[in-house]
Amino acid sequence: MSILLNTQTPVTDISIEALVNSEQRKADTHYRKSKRANTLATITLWSAAALTLAILVYILGFIIYKGFRSDNILETDYINYGTIESPLPWQSDDTIMIVNSDVRLKEINGDNLESLLKGKPSNWGNINEQDLDVIPYVLDTAEGNFGKKTIIKNDVESIAAAVENQVGAFGIIPAADADKIDGYKLNVIPVWSLGIGVSPTVLEIKDNKKMRFIDGDMLKDILRGNISNWQEIGGIDLPITLVIPPAGSYEYNAYLELAGISEDELPDTGISTGNPAEYIEQINKLDGGIGIIQITAAEANDMKTLKYQYRKTGRNIQMWFLFEEPKRAGRVGGVSSIIINTIYMVLLTVLFSTPIGIGAAVYLTEYAKQGRLVKIIRLGTETLAGIPSIIFGLFGFIVFVDYMNLGIGLLSGTLTLTLMILPTIVRTSEEAIKAVPRSFRAGSLALGAGKWQTIYKVVIPAAAPGILTGVILAVGRAVGETAALLFTMGFDYRRVENLNTSARVLSTHLYQLVKEGISFDRAFATATILIVIVLAVNVLSTKLVVRKY
Repeated sequence: MSILLNTQTPVTDISIEALVNSEQRKADTHYRKSKRANTLATITLWSAAALTLAILVYILGFIIYKGFRSDNILETDYINYGTIESPLPWQSDDTIMIVNSDVRLKEINGDNLESLLKGKPSNWGNINEQDLDVIPYVLDTAEGNFGKKTIIKNDVESIAAAVENQVGAFGIIPAADADKIDGYKLNVIPVWSLGIGVSPTVLEIKDNKKMRFIDGDMLKDILRGNISNWQEIGGIDLPITLVIPPAGSYEYNAYLELAGISEDELPDTGISTGNPAEYIEQINKLDGGIGIIQITAAEANDMKTLKYQYRKTGRNIQMWFLFEEPKRAGRVGGVSSIIINTIYMVLLTVLFSTPIGIGAAVYLTEYAKQGRLVKIIRLGTETLAGIPSIIFGLFGFIVFVDYMNLGIGLLSGTLTLTLMILPTIVRTSEEAIKAVPRSFRAGSLALGAGKWQTIYKVVIPAAAPGILTGVILAVGRAVGETAALLFTMGFDYRRVENLNTSARVLSTHLYQLVKEGISFDRAFATATILIVIVLAVNVLSTKLVVRKY
């Protein structure tokens, strides 16, 4: 058998087999290359998708975590140690602080307590971000200088009854009378009064080094005798001289508790003292000296103190934060009125923008001739969609606030947002309407329906998911908008009373909190609420579309 190629060259069976094998090898090589390319493309695309998802999860997770949980490193003159029975410098006996159960307070330091008793501050907001007037009560036998608003009572029971019944009230009573407040609905608050006293040599600067603060672990190791030189914890090269408080004193008991040791485990390197005067003298005069001391005693004896650094955690978003109105530019209270203002803004923006945007999209796709004018309109909407929002804010201020004399308020801000998100709604609605098959229109017209009936009952329902997606995207942009509202809506954090009332929404509230350095914890909490609102709008809208269409 032979096959003629080029009508001259005979091809034998061997030649055919070699040709087939060659082509097979080429096919196998091509298949392997194609498979490797497909595998590489799959891995690349999967990695890109996974990376995108990871970034989104990280951003949202970080904001939501910070929104619900505060975690701050603080520095203070006081050790975060306090007991219910606390010595106060103006009292000869130990005392107890009781507060009304509505006051959100877990602990307080000596300076703040003294200020409250003197009437400065006169509001709890300066201490615990709660808008309540401070009402202090003390016994007529109490020692010290008190403010004009401090109320004097004759017995402990009278103080307990008054504190229980007056929101914002607190009282100072002798620790010996603690049993007399049993049965009253009160909170007993520990008082921080201790600090870290050191000799002047500890705070000297050498080789660009200076001891600035001590944290809980450092202090514990020092009190246990595990650290012998300040250099080990960031200070200068100076031996640590540990001075132990007089046995039985408040400072002594605090020393044992902070060190986590018993009396039998006191470090051999520590210097024991017999009385408070000797204790203070030893800390002051010994090189590298350190001891637990009452802050007031340190101040009275010109003793140097080290800052104490500690971590404070807690919850940012609580029920009171959601339901209390803000006060003092958002420094105090919650965000209830701001959430309501945000909902009003979203509802009005959707009410204004959705009918206009969908109507414009229907006209451009179903009625207008697809000529130069329509192309210009589409180019204009696409251009407007990319314009920075601050320009819309400037336009809204000039037109709505100034020229139309609407003033800075909810209506001006809402109209500005409407203009800003209209291009997005128009373009997405157009694409959704174009995606409806022509057969839907033809079938409706064939059954005798008019053009408007076809559009209203067939085209728009079929395009509803895409239209709603565009509306959701636009609303999401509106909810998070800040720049466009700076000039048009204002910053009043009270609940709006009418359309011309200045209003603060969550985005502008977040801006103010960060700009003025009020509270990053409150800023993250506000951001979390904003994210939850956007997610809620998306989920509810999606469910409505699925249920209806």
